[in-house]
Amino acid sequence: MEKNHSVQAGSKVVCGASVAGKGHRNRGVPCQDAWGADILADDAVVMAVADGFGSAAHGGHGAEIAVAAAIRAVKDFFEPAGVQGEISAWYAKNREIVRTGMDAAHAAICAAAAGNRQLSREYACTLILVLWFGPSCTVGQIGDGGVVVRTTGRIACISSPQKGEYVNETHSLAAAGYAQHLRIVENVPCTSACALFTDGVERSLLVKKGDEWKPYGPFFSPAFIYLDTLSDTTGCGDEIASFLQSERMQNQSDDDMTLVMGIATEGTCNDETYGL
Repeated sequence: MEKNHSVQAGSKVVCGASVAGKGHRNRGVPCQDAWGADILADDAVVMAVADGFGSAAHGGHGAEIAVAAAIRAVKDFFEPAGVQGEISAWYAKNREIVRTGMDAAHAAICAAAAGNRQLSREYACTLILVLWFGPSCTVGQIGDGGVVVRTTGRIACISSPQKGEYVNETHSLAAAGYAQHLRIVENVPCTSACALFTDGVERSLLVKKGDEWKPYGPFFSPAFIYLDTLSDTTGCGDEIASFLQSERMQNQSDDDMTLVMGIATEGTCNDETYGL
């Protein structure tokens, strides 16, 4: 699976990268994060990021399986069918589409584990799935990481890290009861930019104030504006990879890092004033 690339669907452009954390590089362990994005229609894209648990024997593989399965399940809703070429997404709620993708990812890693005579927990990973359809954004999340969007008048964290009972503990997509912890945030309107990321970059991109997670404005405001101005986005995945590999970012965390960013150039409610 490519670690950095970009896709474009109509007015939407998505680019991202995954890089191995300092801890994994020092031990010669490959990156156990995964991400993917795909075009669904002229104005619809799907994005996903996953973080394989370091305690799981096949966590990195589980992350790759989860991302691929989730994206495939969402994409199925946009496949034309019948004489009229209708798509299921016209009749399904975005919440249902995202839930189907999350369930498909869970089933896929459980099937992979069973096929290799392993316990599902050996493929444990987190998963964030984003459907950006027209001007609205719908998110499904299990585990840590987060999603930040730019909407009319503000930049906000719409899905924050899920933490477990103990330090450094989070919820797993591989768990039999994963749906008990599944969060779905539906139809965030007027989304003109979106970022999703794994926990390796949480400390740099989010600030916790009391019980609330806030986007780190000195990063997101200029980053989204920079993407707005790009005339050629073919190399933006490489630029994100360079940012994640910078000394400043690498000193913030030993963990693998994944950051995926999307921008919409038109059709998002026409408000150009953004704050935190």
